[in-house]
Amino acid sequence: MLNPEAPVAADPLDAPAGAGSPPFLAFQDVVIEYGRGANATLAVDGISLDVADGDFVALVGPSGCGKSTLLKVAAGLVPTSSGTVLLGGETVTRPQKNVGMAFQSATMLPWRTTLRNVLLPLQIVRPHRSKFRREKAANIKKAEALLASVGLRGVGSKYPWQLSGGMQQRASLCRALIHEPEILLLDEPFGALDAFTREELWQVLQQLWQEKKPTVLLVTHDLREAIYLANRVVVMSARPGRIVHEERIDFPRPRRLSMMFSAEAGAIMERLRGKIDHVSLFGDEAAAGEP
Repeated sequence: MLNPEAPVAADPLDAPAGAGSPPFLAFQDVVIEYGRGANATLAVDGISLDVADGDFVALVGPSGCGKSTLLKVAAGLVPTSSGTVLLGGETVTRPQKNVGMAFQSATMLPWRTTLRNVLLPLQIVRPHRSKFRREKAANIKKAEALLASVGLRGVGSKYPWQLSGGMQQRASLCRALIHEPEILLLDEPFGALDAFTREELWQVLQQLWQEKKPTVLLVTHDLREAIYLANRVVVMSARPGRIVHEERIDFPRPRRLSMMFSAEAGAIMERLRGKIDHVSLFGDEAAAGEP
């Protein structure tokens, strides 16, 4: 099982790509509108955001501000009304095969065992599906190793209803990573869990990120979660969602839960909370005018 408290050698990839490197994910003046005419709803307005290869970015903001919508746009599941999204230098116009996704609900298929749930992306995502049968033994070994790495050794034969919520989310992370995606899109993956399980899985995700180095875009309402996990925290305004603040998180890795009780972490949390409260009450134009 992962040991989140174990020292990890310094690795230049723990930091995002340096200045001048092209972003792996780029939102360029993205506007998303649902409906047409008088019934149209402007969900996201003028979002521009670059995410470097191997970076870990958290999106926070009021409910309904378009955070989850941006994840769907990045995955190619929702089109933009205007603006462009680039992933790996290519314009996103259709569902992307190099993406791993995990949601607040683990969404495990109840009729498949845990192992077969984890293997699912290899059976349906190109180019893996064309060689799944040929490489079945290797794929099973890979899935079992992933499960063991998050503390689920030996549970592959169990069905989702036989697992706790935390165990299901661990398996969901394994499923999102099994096909070695270049980017991981996480939509409040721990939001439905109790505080102790949530903190345990923060540590699991941190170490998975350090080992595998996917680019990560995380949506969360939990500021502690954002500060603990991310290199950058981006604050969005109430609908229509706009970016109103960005905070760089420079705590060294591996991060420990005790870090969250430091004065520095407390100051960051208060600063982020103040931005979110302000845009919720007064709108992003007022927040943008603050020093």
